[in-house]
Amino acid sequence: TAAAGLAAALFAAERYEESADIDQALCALEPDNVAAHGRLARALVALDRADAALAALEKACKLDPENAALAANYAQALDAAGRRDEALAAYQKACELDDTNAAAQAGLARTLEALGRHDDALEAYQKACRLNKEDAAAHAGRARSLEALDRRDEALAAYKTACLLAPKD
Repeated sequence: TAAAGLAAALFAAERYEESADIDQALCALEPDNVAAHGRLARALVALDRADAALAALEKACKLDPENAALAANYAQALDAAGRRDEALAAYQKACELDDTNAAAQAGLARTLEALGRHDDALEAYQKACRLNKEDAAAHAGRARSLEALDRRDEALAAYKTACLLAPKD
């Protein structure tokens, strides 16, 4: 619809408040509109309204429970809200739904790392790096996990890879 296009264009222009207003109206008119709930959540995250974003993502995930991208976005929002155990479960679901989603795999790895589960985080980071060889953040996370596991030589090599991919980071 034109309204959906306008909401997306406003979001792209970083006019998040206006984008959110349009998508809220669309969600009220079309409560089963998964895309509107997803866009609304992205705008609300950008506006730092975590609780409202979580509610929109929860609704979108209920409407489309097989959507790995939505599950990953929901997991990311949970993690940002400090709800790590729930984020872990949501990232695991996202990875089960699509085992080729590098962003979900990297999110799972970050959450595992934050929970101090470095063996599991390393495994997830390794998979994220295989899925997206250019993801410097995943390589750096892999390095941190290796370092936490006292595998310093491997950690140094992983840090070098991360630096080569993103020399300014």
